[in-house]
Amino acid sequence: MSIRAINWAIHLGERDDVSPTMRHILLVLANFASDEDISYPRQTIIAKITGLTRPCINKNLQNLEAVKLITATGRKHASGGTRSSEYQLHIEENPAVDAALFYRGVNRVTPPSVKQVDAGVNEDDSGCKRGLQGGVNDDDTLNHTLEPSQEPKARTSKQRKTTPWPEDFREQFWKRYPKKPGDSRKAAWTKLETIERSDEVEFEDLMTGLGYYADRMAADVKADAKNVRFIAAAVVWLNSARWETERAPVKRVGNAWDGVNGNRVTAI
Repeated sequence: MSIRAINWAIHLGERDDVSPTMRHILLVLANFASDEDISYPRQTIIAKITGLTRPCINKNLQNLEAVKLITATGRKHASGGTRSSEYQLHIEENPAVDAALFYRGVNRVTPPSVKQVDAGVNEDDSGCKRGLQGGVNDDDTLNHTLEPSQEPKARTSKQRKTTPWPEDFREQFWKRYPKKPGDSRKAAWTKLETIERSDEVEFEDLMTGLGYYADRMAADVKADAKNVRFIAAAVVWLNSARWETERAPVKRVGNAWDGVNGNRVTAI
């Protein structure tokens, strides 16, 4: 989070060519900005925070580029898959108004060129409805001195990002997966990229589960080549999150299974 970028976005409310919706989206970008004024939240995250639709967000991002407040650059995975765009905030090229305005609250007269129903919140603006945004109500409950937001609390274990996946995670997965004729590498890689972007799965955990599955399938096929038909398509295996249910095989002792605490048991 960049307090500098957030303050800058707030001050830009004085500009005639910046609508409330544009500023709302710009504030989200500023909240994710680095010290280099670069931000790259996914549009689904922007939509979740603002309550706006994706078409509305796309249109207003274009408007922000048109007035030269940001520059959006597309990003891709090494395999060609699409990632979230990178947004450069042009703070130096667009200095905010006098900082003193920041301490006088937000109850100001609307500039003549910004209508009460502006391009960002009217009924016809690609789903940008005021009711979806929330925030300022008819009583102007935000009519008070704004203070910088507090530093975010430490992330819980559920919120903490996973360890970055290796650059060749697609190749590692595909090399280890027990493939059968006709299996689609493209579909598997696309699903893998989605899982990687979700930032909820450790690559090591996924590969450990895959290792158990691959060993089990290899043993079944070795016992009978026809068992290859029971191997799941890679994308199906991923969609089912099978790595979470795969376990190490139970060891056999002679013709009996290992029992409790490693003691041999015999069927009765």
